[in-house]
Amino acid sequence: GAVITGYLGAPSQINAITNLIIQWQAAQPNGHYVLDPVLGDNGRIYVDDQLVSEMRDQLLPLASFLTPNQFELELLAKQPVTDVASATAAARQLLAQNPRLKGVVATGISGRDGRVHDCFVTCEDAIDLATNDLAYEKRPTGIAGGGDLLTVIFTSWLAAGQSFHASFTAASTQAHAIIDKSANHLEIALLENLYRLTAIGAEQ
Repeated sequence: GAVITGYLGAPSQINAITNLIIQWQAAQPNGHYVLDPVLGDNGRIYVDDQLVSEMRDQLLPLASFLTPNQFELELLAKQPVTDVASATAAARQLLAQNPRLKGVVATGISGRDGRVHDCFVTCEDAIDLATNDLAYEKRPTGIAGGGDLLTVIFTSWLAAGQSFHASFTAASTQAHAIIDKSANHLEIALLENLYRLTAIGAEQ
């Protein structure tokens, strides 16, 4: 099984959610807790600074997987993230600091090639990142909900027993396919594009 936490509006929510996750993990020792931080984007923070620190101190140590965008990775690692190399370094730092953490999916990372990269880092496979990242053409505007969609696809594949690599690849490729086909690039046309979601375990 798997559970996701996403946007939180107040630091006061952290303690209650932390207790729920601890109880869930005791009942589901093989389950995956996926933390989608939803703290901000493009240098703009959405939440109280206290929420960031409490998420870092309480929820992150419980997480199996983390799905931050470039700005959120910076906030949690407390170090600059400007490209794939610095994203890798920040992810490795978080993995080293949080023994329960199995992997980091970093999305929307600026590439030196001018494109946007989604990349993953795990405890076992954090060295050869160049063969394990996916790059996309940079869009003129962002799209709300893209990270949420990627996290949901990633988690559904994990919950079905798929590998981290397969889950990451499915989530990144399918989320970007739907984003690219959304007529209004400020909002995902999800219902019209549900058919683009491939069956769990199918070849990408």
